[in-house]
Amino acid sequence: MINDIKSELEKRTGKYHLIACWVGIILNPIFLINDNQVLDPTEFNQIAISKILVSLLLLMCIIYRDKFNISYKTLGILPVCLICFFSSYMYSEVNSIDAFQMHSFSYTTLFLGAGMLCLWEVKVSIIIFFYNLFIIAIWQYLYGELSITEFFINGGAMTISASVFMIFLINIRYTLILNNIRSEFGLKEAKEIIELKNEEITSSIKYAERIQKAILPPISVFKKHFENTFIFYLPK
Repeated sequence: MINDIKSELEKRTGKYHLIACWVGIILNPIFLINDNQVLDPTEFNQIAISKILVSLLLLMCIIYRDKFNISYKTLGILPVCLICFFSSYMYSEVNSIDAFQMHSFSYTTLFLGAGMLCLWEVKVSIIIFFYNLFIIAIWQYLYGELSITEFFINGGAMTISASVFMIFLINIRYTLILNNIRSEFGLKEAKEIIELKNEEITSSIKYAERIQKAILPPISVFKKHFENTFIFYLPK
């Protein structure tokens, strides 16, 4: 039953992760419009090429999913992690407070979108959360020009809060779907048990009926020898 639940869960969450992957493929290049406003031309060209390559990679994962046995969960995790990587890098490359705030808004939409589309265990969300914090810290330490206070005031706190919200949102949706599947399988199992018991009872009744017929001769035999007769059978 556990394997059946896992299989059904994978089936139901699969469509959401597939949609999430397609959203990443489409929106990742579209966000280049915003990137063009917050990055200088040299950095923008590098990011543009990288994002297009990411979208192509995600597209290849969808096309060859069956061939390489790529799970639907992986299709959901990949775009989130890859976009996190480049978005956190861009934090360290923006040159003004306005650009930083604009990028923070775009970065926040990533986690809100993931919260609405992705479905996985809470441990996966927590790993992604700390992965996001880690790469932000690395890029800020290596290339960031803002102080920690400026980082949090101008959008960093909003982005991190959105990633925390993502954890709770995904966990709530995942738990609801999992409980729904468990309830369905529980009802199915109860139905099968009832049907089995009913079959056993019916078989017992038919078996008792055969025994009864074997003990008592047919009424036609009595009527052949005794007129105006009947059989009165009262089992205990």
